[in-house]
Amino acid sequence: MNDSLRVETVASLATRLGLTRDALVREVVAGRMPYVNVGGHWRFRESDIEYWQKHHGPAVPLRVVEPRRAGSG
Repeated sequence: MNDSLRVETVASLATRLGLTRDALVREVVAGRMPYVNVGGHWRFRESDIEYWQKHHGPAVPLRVVEPRRAGSG
C-alpha cells in the first residue's frame, strides 16, 4: 500500500509515537494533530503525520510514556 494512503488508529499511532492515548486525544481535540474522520472514528494518514512531525512535532509538548520495567507496579 502507498504510504500516503496508510492510516492508523488512535491506539496504534499513540504506541508508535510513544504517547498515551489521552495525550494523543488531547492533541486532536486541541486542533494540533491532523486526522480524518472515517465512519465516526479518528484515523491518521501517514503523510499527514510525517508532515506534522516535521513541522510541529518537536514544538508540541506531549507527554511521553516511559516503558514499564519488569517488577515495577
